[in-house]
Amino acid sequence: MGWTETRFRAAAAPTNTVEWMTPKHIIDALGPFDLDPCSPPTRPWPTAALHYTKEDDGLARAWNGLVWMNPPYDRSMKNWMARFAEHNNGIALVNARTETSWFVKSVWPKALALFFPAGRIVFCKPDGSIAHAAGSPSVFVAMGSVARDRLARINLAGQHIAGPLSQDSIALPSPTVPEAAGSLADVRA
Repeated sequence: MGWTETRFRAAAAPTNTVEWMTPKHIIDALGPFDLDPCSPPTRPWPTAALHYTKEDDGLARAWNGLVWMNPPYDRSMKNWMARFAEHNNGIALVNARTETSWFVKSVWPKALALFFPAGRIVFCKPDGSIAHAAGSPSVFVAMGSVARDRLARINLAGQHIAGPLSQDSIALPSPTVPEAAGSLADVRA
């Protein structure tokens, strides 16, 4: 996959590009930001005062200030989210994949707020024109008090969850499995 502000697999994007930009109105509503550690090399609007591109290797560089991060939507997500949680000062826009190991390890224990937008975010092409809706649900993750406060003021339809968050502090329903079932295969049968 290419290096972009937001990435989706080709199956989710019926065009021949994998570069999808966060809409400017979202950056304007939540910013300003000091650093975007995984920025595309060409962008129609700034996402932060300082941008690291793939060539800069944002994971290996120093992170300072309030970070805006929309990381690659691939297997490197766990590395980006671990680094984001370690920095603990910013807002990330990621897939709402709350069951994944990176979400469980990096988001639940550290996030001060989450915002689940209603519907799918409509992303933009690298030239700034409107592309299409995301191929999956998204969530904004706030780390640190400044990010939490900015996320609380977002003017989008959706659900805001204030923290500190942890799987223990959020009442999640327990899965029910028939008592006689010994495996998922037994349940499906």
